[in-house]
Amino acid sequence: KESVLELKTEEFAEEFDELAAGKTEEFVADCTIESDLELRLPADYVPQESERISLYRELDSMEREMDIREFRSRLVDRFGKIPYETEELLRIPRLRRMARRLGIEKVVLKQGTMYIYFVGDDNRAYYESPMFGRLIQFLQQNPRLVRIREINGRRSFAISDVPNTETATHLLDTILTLTPA
Repeated sequence: KESVLELKTEEFAEEFDELAAGKTEEFVADCTIESDLELRLPADYVPQESERISLYRELDSMEREMDIREFRSRLVDRFGKIPYETEELLRIPRLRRMARRLGIEKVVLKQGTMYIYFVGDDNRAYYESPMFGRLIQFLQQNPRLVRIREINGRRSFAISDVPNTETATHLLDTILTLTPA
């Protein structure tokens, strides 16, 4: 999948631009999430370690919002009220899905800042896409909140005042709804 994306966005970008006119383009195969937040199923909530591992794996493979809602409902039915750190964890698949849609390869949530890392410079199609346009528009509308950075040739945004995954998902959702200029 990564090889096909690379060909579509680099080597054969012009040909795929013509074929994909009007379609939502994918620029990354996956997005990794790193965080210093507590994102977990606590042992006092799900006592069996093997069951916790199974639940983590199940959640990690979820793509659809409906599946996450059903998973959440099953947790409540089996274990009771969901603790805060588990609510935070349940937002990760949605955060990853939205980031991938925006062409973000990596999201880091640390010390109240969200760092979002974009695809490489050689991905011309991405930097000319409406998705990247939305990110630039968000940057322009929020100059006090967002800083653009370049470290070792990798572009990223540092977005301040992001204390949790709820805020992070809200921000990415806001960016996705922008209409690029």
